[in-house]
Amino acid sequence: MAVPLIVMAIGEAAKAYAQNKAEQQNIAADEQGLQDMSMYQGKIDSALNGMVSKFANSRPEQYAAKQRGDYIKALNSAMPGSNEDIKGGSGYTTGRAQEAIGQHHAAINLADMLAKVVGPAEQRRMQGYQIANTGSDVARLANFARGTYGADTGGTIQPNNGLIFLGNLAEAYGMNKLGKPDTTDPSTAGGTN
Repeated sequence: MAVPLIVMAIGEAAKAYAQNKAEQQNIAADEQGLQDMSMYQGKIDSALNGMVSKFANSRPEQYAAKQRGDYIKALNSAMPGSNEDIKGGSGYTTGRAQEAIGQHHAAINLADMLAKVVGPAEQRRMQGYQIANTGSDVARLANFARGTYGADTGGTIQPNNGLIFLGNLAEAYGMNKLGKPDTTDPSTAGGTN
């Protein structure tokens, strides 16, 4: 009578082992998925912090100064370079030179005003590009994170069907033997088969 009980216990142990092993593998897959998600979250945080840092260190005056320099450079290249460019007598030349100087000063003042308006607008435009690029990076990293997590935890790992089958078979064998009298035992001789 002890053998069927032992066989049934072995069958139950085999099934428990298979289920426990599958559960451990599922837990390990979930933990790996969470580690990968954490890594991608760190990359996303880094990208966002880098963008915020650039914005914090960005000054509209820098953009305005660059715009002013660009305007002055264009202005200087458009102005006459020497007295030979101005035709006429010396009085005319002096008057024309003074007018050119006045126009040059007016153009510089205009360049200063334009730079003050256009510089911050250029800064915002560049920040818009940075936001768009960072947004693309964040979306790409989020897609990678979802894909990696899905691959890590892609499916629930099922217990080993072979072990479950053998366990069920052993239990069935034990139950069958427990339900029938042992015909080799003299005390049960004459019982039904």
